[in-house]
Amino acid sequence: MTAKRKAYIVFSWTAVAFCMGFIFCMSSQGAEESQAMSDSLLQKIVGLLGIEISGGFLRKFAHFSEFAGLGFCLCNALYASFGHRLTPVFALVGTVIYAISDEVHQIFSEGRACQITDVLIDSAGALSGIVIAFLVYKIIRRSKNGSTETV
Repeated sequence: MTAKRKAYIVFSWTAVAFCMGFIFCMSSQGAEESQAMSDSLLQKIVGLLGIEISGGFLRKFAHFSEFAGLGFCLCNALYASFGHRLTPVFALVGTVIYAISDEVHQIFSEGRACQITDVLIDSAGALSGIVIAFLVYKIIRRSKNGSTETV
């Protein structure tokens, strides 16, 4: 294994740890702090884009986005480390397990609750991130195979 590949694997797993840490920190916020952050972001979106969106939508989109990032990063790290064709399945299972643990963790944050709908939204986000990672790998593989073929 080359030093470049080892570095890429370490970087990939670091990205997974960062995503998990970020999600954990966001879930550790109490309800009031989390709401204040959402309200602040809503004001910035309205000011920047001039569109109104609901706070509930923004919060659910945040769940979706966080887990899309985690799904992408976990799929990438698993593929870089093991290269198995079932990597997307393992990435989805791992991300869904983390989504469940995240909702359980929220029970211990003031004013927060464990909601199955959030696990479903997180899982949909994870699946989206994994599909994007899979498509990126397909594109990279095709470009590598295409660049070595002679016409």
